[in-house]
Amino acid sequence: MERANPIALIFALFAMLVLFGGAGWLKDGIYLAKHEGDALHFHEIVLRMAQGQRPHLDFMTPIGAMAFKPIVWFIDADTGPGRALVLAQVMILLALFPVVWWIGVTRLTTIQAVCLGLVTTVLVTAFVHGEPEPTLSVSMHYNRWAWAVAFLVIATAILPASDLHVPAVDGAIIGVGLALILLTKVTYAAGFGPAVLVALIIRREWMALAAAVLCGLAALGLYTAVNGVPYWLAYLQDILAVTGSENRSFPSLSVREVIAAPAYLGGSLILLVSVIFLRQARRSRAGLILLLLAPGFIFVTYQNFGNDPQWLYFLPILLFALRPGGEVYNGLGWDMRKAITLAAVIAMALAAPSFLNLVYSPFRHLSADTAKYKPLLRDDPVLGDVYTITARAYAAGHARTVTHPGAPMEAYAVELDEPRKPTEIAGEILPICELTSGLVAYIDVIAKDLEAAGFGGSSVMVADVFSTIYWLYGDFKALHRGAPWSYGTAAGLEDADYFLVPFCPLHPHTQLQIVDAVQDRPEFTLTEIRRTRLYILFRVSRA
Repeated sequence: MERANPIALIFALFAMLVLFGGAGWLKDGIYLAKHEGDALHFHEIVLRMAQGQRPHLDFMTPIGAMAFKPIVWFIDADTGPGRALVLAQVMILLALFPVVWWIGVTRLTTIQAVCLGLVTTVLVTAFVHGEPEPTLSVSMHYNRWAWAVAFLVIATAILPASDLHVPAVDGAIIGVGLALILLTKVTYAAGFGPAVLVALIIRREWMALAAAVLCGLAALGLYTAVNGVPYWLAYLQDILAVTGSENRSFPSLSVREVIAAPAYLGGSLILLVSVIFLRQARRSRAGLILLLLAPGFIFVTYQNFGNDPQWLYFLPILLFALRPGGEVYNGLGWDMRKAITLAAVIAMALAAPSFLNLVYSPFRHLSADTAKYKPLLRDDPVLGDVYTITARAYAAGHARTVTHPGAPMEAYAVELDEPRKPTEIAGEILPICELTSGLVAYIDVIAKDLEAAGFGGSSVMVADVFSTIYWLYGDFKALHRGAPWSYGTAAGLEDADYFLVPFCPLHPHTQLQIVDAVQDRPEFTLTEIRRTRLYILFRVSRA
């Protein structure tokens, strides 16, 4: 088969870098229209790391350090978090493009290699997490990065290579890629790592397998030498805490729905059909490897918020590259080259709404009307370069639930499969209230009120999903071992001077879990010392 033109591919990749990377750079910051909470989560982690704090050891998160470290490198150079994210994405593209080029010249045609480069570029530089909904967001950027690296690792492992390939280089790509995925988000490594290594065994790529193992272990060994063995123990502890959490063992749909719900069934069927067609086209090894990858595709989709099956971006490239070169017919007399082509086209159609949303997002971001936005964090020439729509930031609204025990419509609570349970603290039952908008204003007002009341300089744990957030908005300390995004635990309580319970949290169920977890710690005593229309404040002391 004709392989990609190396010079043409270099020019194509450079053009993508300029077009998509430049679109992000031309704006003076990042402008968001949703997921302000995720952006605050992003801010807290990167700014903690810029202060020298280490994920898992100094604060709790199930996300790996490499999801944020490239951004922190630019913050350390006095770049704002928004611009740092854009620069980090360009840097990641520059690191991945040589891999795309290598896969192209050893395994793909020019058009196929350009498509792989486009998928990689779009995943790394998008301003939306996925799905067809076009509202701008930087939410879960690490998911997109991990998909991009995973696709390159899988392509190296599954696609037959020309005589030009060097097994040691292939192994290095696979080993280092899997290590980076593990240090970014462990679900990707768990989902794809075993299938990739089995693929090398099935294809008898012994040199590549040895290189993958050695390079992967070397990368992880180097990271361990810098961060220590306790890093891995703390990382595992954080992951286990989240997987055992009621409210975040998975974020959206169940596995069954991710496979067979109307929005996903077409993708599941085309994946299964692709496996069958490959085997009938005398690509038995490739078909078997794709079958082994299928659970990983489903598992990662199930674990990611929104359950967007982004593996559909990659499947058509695999199918086009794996088509038989000549006429091959199955038992029904079908031309398998045409059949696999049709399966690839169907996969492209299924992926199009989500993928095109990512493609357009840098250019929608470039055209955003900045007059409608305000800084998410603060008016600061360096840190204030992430913006959100003014109305979403400042127009605070809430919703109350009145169908639960003690509420006006409690008689109907017994009819519900899972009636909502109100938070109870110090013998007081709080109304179930959920903040629906105005998150920035809500946090800012409470932070300023605490400062005015003389609590500045203290460490405050919050009974909400953002359990350590106030240090970003005032003179407060960041909780050691606190959780920038809480999964319903008492993480950080040991370092807290005060425990704040908002009357209208962003996540009422998370508040309930945090309050219960705190009250289950008998070595700590809570004493109410302040009450406003927005919150109750308790002093935390050891019993």
